[in-house]
Amino acid sequence: MDKLLEGLPNVLNAKEVSECLGISRASTYDLFHSEDFPALHVNARLLVTKENFRKWLIAHTNKAGLTEEPPRQEKKEEAQCLCYFIDERG
Repeated sequence: MDKLLEGLPNVLNAKEVSECLGISRASTYDLFHSEDFPALHVNARLLVTKENFRKWLIAHTNKAGLTEEPPRQEKKEEAQCLCYFIDERG
């Protein structure tokens, strides 16, 4: 999580959050206006402190606090089923 935020300023604007999360500016503005996002409204600017953004990210990841995907064993089983299905059809 800290590597994701490394090098960012202490107060982030919508553009920086958008780039950090890899989402559109429109989605970022929706996020800033959501009830549980710790946004600061300063005049017409929407900001979030890096620390509050970090806490929000942690609260919105899986319960283990991991940002990595779980092992993909299910995908392998799905692929095996698909191969079997293709073999059976000829």
